[in-house]
Amino acid sequence: MRHFANDEVVARLEASLASGRPASALAELAWHLRQRDSARAAELAREALALAPGAPDDGQRARAVLALAESSLHLARVDEAASLCEEAGAAFRSAGDALGRGDCALVRARIAEVRGMRDRELAAHGEAITAFAAAGDAEREAHARLWALLASGFGDPHATAATLDEIGAAAVATHSAALRVHLRFVQGVAAFQRNAFLEAVPAFEAVAAEGPGAGLLEQAFRAESGLVSAHSNLGDRESARQAAELGLARARALGWPRAIGHALANFARQLSDGGEHEAAVGHLLEARSILADQPRARGYAIATYYLGDACLALGRNEEALGHLRQAEGIMRDLGSRPEIACLQAIGAQALSRLGRAEEATRCAGAALDLARQTGARLWEVEALRSLAEIHAARGAPAGESLACLEQALAVVESIGGHHEKAQLYGEIARAHERAGDLRSALAAERAAHAEDVKEGDRRTLNRLLLARERHEAEKALERARSLETSLETLEQLRQVGQDITAHLDAAGMLRAIDRHLARLADVTFLAVLVFDAAGARLRRSGIERGRELPERDIALADLDSYAAQAARERREIHVDAPEGGRPASRIPGTQVTRSLWFGPLCAGEELLGVLTVQTDTPRAYGEREKLVFRTVSGYAAVALANARTHGELETKHRHLIGTEARMRLLATTDPLSGLANRRRFLEAAESEVARAARYGGAIGLVMADLDHFKAVNDSLGHGAGDHLIAAIAGVLRAQQRPHDVTGRLGGDEFAIVLPGADLEATAAAAERLRAAVAGMRVDWHGEALTATLSMGCASASGRRQGAADPADELGRLMRAADAALYEAKRGGRNLVCRAAAPQPG
Repeated sequence: MRHFANDEVVARLEASLASGRPASALAELAWHLRQRDSARAAELAREALALAPGAPDDGQRARAVLALAESSLHLARVDEAASLCEEAGAAFRSAGDALGRGDCALVRARIAEVRGMRDRELAAHGEAITAFAAAGDAEREAHARLWALLASGFGDPHATAATLDEIGAAAVATHSAALRVHLRFVQGVAAFQRNAFLEAVPAFEAVAAEGPGAGLLEQAFRAESGLVSAHSNLGDRESARQAAELGLARARALGWPRAIGHALANFARQLSDGGEHEAAVGHLLEARSILADQPRARGYAIATYYLGDACLALGRNEEALGHLRQAEGIMRDLGSRPEIACLQAIGAQALSRLGRAEEATRCAGAALDLARQTGARLWEVEALRSLAEIHAARGAPAGESLACLEQALAVVESIGGHHEKAQLYGEIARAHERAGDLRSALAAERAAHAEDVKEGDRRTLNRLLLARERHEAEKALERARSLETSLETLEQLRQVGQDITAHLDAAGMLRAIDRHLARLADVTFLAVLVFDAAGARLRRSGIERGRELPERDIALADLDSYAAQAARERREIHVDAPEGGRPASRIPGTQVTRSLWFGPLCAGEELLGVLTVQTDTPRAYGEREKLVFRTVSGYAAVALANARTHGELETKHRHLIGTEARMRLLATTDPLSGLANRRRFLEAAESEVARAARYGGAIGLVMADLDHFKAVNDSLGHGAGDHLIAAIAGVLRAQQRPHDVTGRLGGDEFAIVLPGADLEATAAAAERLRAAVAGMRVDWHGEALTATLSMGCASASGRRQGAADPADELGRLMRAADAALYEAKRGGRNLVCRAAAPQPG
C-alpha cells in the first residue's frame, strides 16, 4: 500500500465501496484519509476492524489499526494513538512486514514530537529509514529522511544540500507527487533557516497549494505557518496576517486541535506585532488551553513565549516573566538553544522593568553568549537591546547603552535585517538625548526616518522579487512535470522494447506491442505486416480491441492499401478523416477507423514489414504519438531482424553505442585540449547561471587569454603552439574543482565557470591558475616553453530585479569578464583583473 495517494486514487477507492465494503478496502481508504478527514478515517478503520478481527500477524488488520492511530494523533488523542501504534507495530513485526514497521516508526516519531521527546523522535526516524531501506521502498525511505532532517534541525548545510539532491533524484525516479511536495516543503524550511525568505515563500506556497491533493495536508498546514513567519521576516505584515488567517481557517477545517492551537498562536503573534496586544493575549490563552494536553511540547512553548511577549508589551511584567521562564524551561528540555537565547533576552527586559537590574544583566549576558555560540544573530540583537535597556534603567552612563546599540546595529547590517534598523536608530537617538547630545540624537532620528523610507522601498522590492521567485518556481515546476512525463514515457518505451525484442515471431511481438501501446496512445486497431520478398506480399497479423484477427495477405502492388504504399515508398503515412466525414479505413471484419499511422519496418536498406496503429477517434495522433510509434517501430524492426539475423544483433548494438559515444564526445569536447568546446561550455555555463538565479547562490566567471601566443607559433611553429595549449589545458583541468566548468573557446582563449563563487573567491581562483601556468615548463624538442595568462573575472549574486534570460545573463557576465581581461592586457599581461564591481544576478 502506497504511503500517500492523490485525490484521483482516493476517489476510486470511495467509488469501490458502492459495490461492497470489504475490510481490505475500508482499511486502505482509512489509510489514505488519515490526513484528509481524520474523523472519517477513524470510523472506517473501526468498521474494518469489526469486519476482520484477524490474527496477531494480520498485516491488513494492522494497517487499519495504524490508520486509526495516526487519525487519533491528529485528533489530539495522543495516549490512544501511542497504544494503537504499539499494537500495529507488534502485528507488523509478527507478519514480517518491513514497510508496516517503518510506517509505525514514523507515527511513533510524530507522537514523540508532540510529547517533546526529541531523542525518541530522532531514534524513531532512524528506525523508519532502516526499515524502508530493508524493504527496498525508495519513496518511503526518502519521506523518512525528510522527516529526520526536519527533526534534527538540518545541521551541516553542505550535507543537507547533498541529502536534498539525493531525495530530489528519488522523487524523479519514483514519479511521486507526494515526495516532490514533501521535498519542496523541506527545501522551504531550509531556505527559511538560512534567511532566504524570498526563496522560502514560493516553496511554502507551492506546498500549501499542492499538498492536499497529494495527501500531505499536515505539510500544507505547516507550509502556511511557514508563510506567516517568512512574510513577517520580509517586513510584509499585511501578507503575514493574511497567511495567519488562512492557516487558522485551514486548521479549523481539518478539525485538528493541535493545528488549531498552533494557528491561533500564529494569528495572535501577528495581532501583537500590529499593536493589538489585548486581543493577542485572548487568542494565546485559547491556544494554550487547546495545547495544554502536551505541556512539554514545542507548540505549547511557542504559544507561551508569544503570551509572555504580549504581556510584556502591556506592562504586565511579572506575568510576562512567568510565561517566558516556563517557555524557556520547555525549550531547554527540547535542546532548542537559539530559542533559549531569545527567551532569555526578552526575560531580561521583564526583569529590568521589575527593578531587578542585577538579575536582568546576568540574564541578558547569558542570552548574548548563547546567541553568539549558536549563530542566532537576531537573538544576539535582542540580547544587546535588552542590555541597552537595562543600562538605561539603572542610570548607567549613556555610553554603555550606546555601545550595545551600536553593536546591535552592526549585527543587523551584517545579516541584512533591514526592518530592525529604524527601531535601533530610534533607540540610539533616545540614548543620545539622555546623554544631552542633541546633535547626535537628531542625526539618529534622521537615520531612523531614512530607514523607514528605505523599508517601504524594500517591501515594494521584496514584492517584486517575490513575484519573480514565484514565476521562476512555477516555470521550474512546469519543467519538472514535463520531465516527469517524458521520463514516464521513456520508461514505458524501455519496457515495450524489452518485451518486443524478447519475441522472435510476429504474433508474439504483436501481442507485446498491444499490451503496452494502449498506455501510450489511443489505439483500437493494431497490426504488424511482415514482408515476404519472394511472394511480393505483406502478411498481416492484427488485433482489434484485444481480439486477434485472422491473418490476411496484401500484395505489395495493391494501390488501395496504405500499408503497401508505406512499404513500397519506405516512408511513414499518417491519415486523418474528419469527424462526420468518410472513414479513413474500412477493413472487412473490423471497425471503422479515422486516425491511421503506417510506418515501414526496416533493417538498413532491407524492408522487413510495416506497423500500423489506428483508432476510431478523429485527429488522435500528434507529434508525441508519432514519435512513440516510430520508437515502437524501431523495436519491432529489431525483433523481426532478430528472427532473420539473430546472431548479428549484439555486434550491431555495440557498434551503434560506440558510434553514439564518439559522436557525443566529438560534439562536446575540444580535440586539442580535451576541455569542453565552446558549445558545451556555453550550455553548461548557462545552466549554472540559471541555477544561481533560481536558488540565490553566487557564480563566478573567468576569461583567460594566452599572452604572446602568436610569437610562439611564429618562432617555433604551430606544433609547438598546439603542444603549449594542451599543456595549459592540463594545468587548468588539474586546478579546477569537481563542479567547475572549464572550456576552450577557441584559439588561445579559455573560460572557467565557478558555481558558488563571489568576486573575491573568483579572483582568488584565477590567481591560483595564473600562478600555476606561469610556473610550468613544457619541453618541446629540447626547448623549454613557458607561458603566462591574462585573466579577467566577474561574478553574479544570483539575485537581480526582474526576470533575466540565463543566456542574456551569461552574455553580460562574459562581457564584464572580457573587459577585465583587456584591462589585464593593458596592465602588462600575466595579471588577474576584476570587473569594476560584482555583477548583480
